[in-house]
Amino acid sequence: MDSNNLHNPKNLIKLIGGRNVYVWGARHEGYATRLALARHNIQTTGYIDSSPSLAGTQAFGLSIANPDIFFTTTTSEKTFIIVASGF
Repeated sequence: MDSNNLHNPKNLIKLIGGRNVYVWGARHEGYATRLALARHNIQTTGYIDSSPSLAGTQAFGLSIANPDIFFTTTTSEKTFIIVASGF
């Protein structure tokens, strides 16, 4: 896939390939990422966040998983992760 076309939502949907989509980052950037995905009919399954205060809670109606636990219970065949960063 041509890297110049990665920002095309249709190409992102192809990359996701029917897997569950998780957003890494459950604060403002994660919420904004979820809304951007939703505009293109890409549903978010949940969030991943390394903050101990967020693990096991919910943000914006979706569960927040601790990465240490998350990665012991899923595989790349089932999961597509989008990193939402403010940097």
